[in-house]
Amino acid sequence: MDENLLEGVIPESIGNLSADLLILFLGGNRIYGTIPPSIGRLSNLGLLNLSHNSISGEIPLEVGQMKGLQMLGLAGNEISGEIPSSLGDLTKLNNLELFGNELVGRIPTTFGKLQKLLSSEDDYCIENRWRERDIT
Repeated sequence: MDENLLEGVIPESIGNLSADLLILFLGGNRIYGTIPPSIGRLSNLGLLNLSHNSISGEIPLEVGQMKGLQMLGLAGNEISGEIPSSLGDLTKLNNLELFGNELVGRIPTTFGKLQKLLSSEDDYCIENRWRERDIT
């Protein structure tokens, strides 16, 4: 559903979607509001793209419960606050796009656990040149 004219907020009921859902692409739409914490219940979701919308607020800690995530796209929104350390629990993550937001603070030390992300050859990942020793 990327690149359409979908408009509105992400409902709290998103966490009630099927456990069989593996891909959710809603990038490039007119989605606004915050990411509901219930999204963390989509533990089998492998690919989530919410990039290039008007999403605001902070990244909910519950995103760290989405253990199946391999790709998380949140670029080009109005997301603020710090990057939650719980993202370091997403050990299958190999692509993380956070650019073009209003994030502040330090990169969580838990990112040292993201070995698939850190060893990626994909230039679109979060600074793939980082290594655990560089994250303080």
